[in-house]
Amino acid sequence: MSRTDVVYCLCSMIAAASALSGCGNDAGEGGADLSSSGATVPSQPTLVDTSANGSATPTGGTPSATSPAVDTSGGQPSPSATTEQPGTPSSSALPTAVAPDPQPTAPATDLTPQPSMEPTTVPPGAGGAPGAGGQTGVGGTGPGSSPGGATGAGGDVGAGGQGGPVQPSGDSCPADATFCSGFEGSDLPAGAVFKWFGDPATDWGTLFEVDTTEHFAGTSSLRVRKNAEANANTLYKMLAVPAGGSNFWARMYVRSDVELGQEGHNAYAAASENDDPNDGNRVEFADDVGLSFNASDDVRWPDGYGRQSTGGNNPYTLPANEWHCIELHFDGAGRVQTLYIAGEEVLVAEGYPASAMTFTVFKFGYLGYHNEADRGLWYDEVAVGPTRIGCQ
Repeated sequence: MSRTDVVYCLCSMIAAASALSGCGNDAGEGGADLSSSGATVPSQPTLVDTSANGSATPTGGTPSATSPAVDTSGGQPSPSATTEQPGTPSSSALPTAVAPDPQPTAPATDLTPQPSMEPTTVPPGAGGAPGAGGQTGVGGTGPGSSPGGATGAGGDVGAGGQGGPVQPSGDSCPADATFCSGFEGSDLPAGAVFKWFGDPATDWGTLFEVDTTEHFAGTSSLRVRKNAEANANTLYKMLAVPAGGSNFWARMYVRSDVELGQEGHNAYAAASENDDPNDGNRVEFADDVGLSFNASDDVRWPDGYGRQSTGGNNPYTLPANEWHCIELHFDGAGRVQTLYIAGEEVLVAEGYPASAMTFTVFKFGYLGYHNEADRGLWYDEVAVGPTRIGCQ
């Protein structure tokens, strides 16, 4: 409908209702101002300019059912246009005589490219940030490939990608640990001190090796070299790490290619007053007729094991070629030392040793007094701290 047609229609309506004349000339402004005549003027639709050519569209009243809307805005809705649903009655009383509508015209063809209504193929993983909806760990949920970014539920891997693998421990270090290592690098672990009965300039790798063929967690462990290996035939093969005080906990995973708990006296670990290999003020976790505590040959065994009062020996042993979680609680001032294996309390030595000690370091490796077995020996996930760490 043209602007002239709209004005004509409105003026006819007003004339029919009020018998007024002189609609005015500026149709673009909505007709003549009739308020000065004192006549009562029925409520009129407001004309809103919604097109580029200045055509006006009423925002009130009953829209013509035969006048289809013409899209002249390039396919985009006008922010100022008001859409009224067909059949909605106007709030104003309109006159009954209405000029006939002009003949409908064919709507203009909008040639503006429109968004495709076909389903959009989302590239793999485009539905969301990798792993945003899944759990990192078992199952490794990754981003989904369906539109909307839904991730695979219940550990399923979406077609668009795969979540990261389970990170083997090594990340189990407690916040208050004074030492913690899974031996994933080739360097001497941070905080560890290497000393031995030999040239102080000797590299720690002479007696130890980061071994990728055996590990409890991660990708490697610490192997103590055998005596038969070059330059490794020595009594003392230990690292010393800070204990943080006389009362502390140590947790380590140990593997040996012979049974743990031999008849002769050899030590795997110790709470000591300093990092000197010759320090005699220490409590060892050792072999001596089975697994035991040994402080200057004062030996304590688990109940019912060790040297028997009735004669004979009953060593407490652990199988070869398996990883064993060993926890040690040392209390030098309180003189109570406790051994846990696989989370179970095995040995409590009270009033031991004979006098209080001031522990400052924890040592681990191998101290081969008798060394009747030139064993393969590995350590992994060693942690030291003021509170119990626990087995994984």
